[in-house]
Amino acid sequence: MRLGANRSILVAVLTGVVLIAIWTVSRSRREATEVIRIQSRYEELRTALVSANTNAAREFFAPDVRGGAHRSFALLQTFSKPLGVQSSVKILGSRAQICPERLYHFGVVPGGHTIEMVQIEGDWFFTGAVDID
Repeated sequence: MRLGANRSILVAVLTGVVLIAIWTVSRSRREATEVIRIQSRYEELRTALVSANTNAAREFFAPDVRGGAHRSFALLQTFSKPLGVQSSVKILGSRAQICPERLYHFGVVPGGHTIEMVQIEGDWFFTGAVDID
């Protein structure tokens, strides 16, 4: 009887570990897909700003801030840099932060300017918010 109980516990634990591993891999893949979509939108916005195509750039902003998007153009032109190995994207639910150039204060504390995005009905848009670090 004791051997059967131990075996049941072992099977339950292993099943739990496998389910957690599957969930983690699935979540990582979804997040990686979202990071790629965010990076693509960011590069499209940069292209529109560099070419001074304000009408195209405005379309990358969330509908509720699109009318005042022109106020963010100069700030975004200044702080948006090409993405590279020092870049990062953080996703928290339906919000994201892009850090074009990750800096480390005192060699340890992560920092850098961040550009805010929001997800609306599956699409990513800029909010106009830029956190200057």
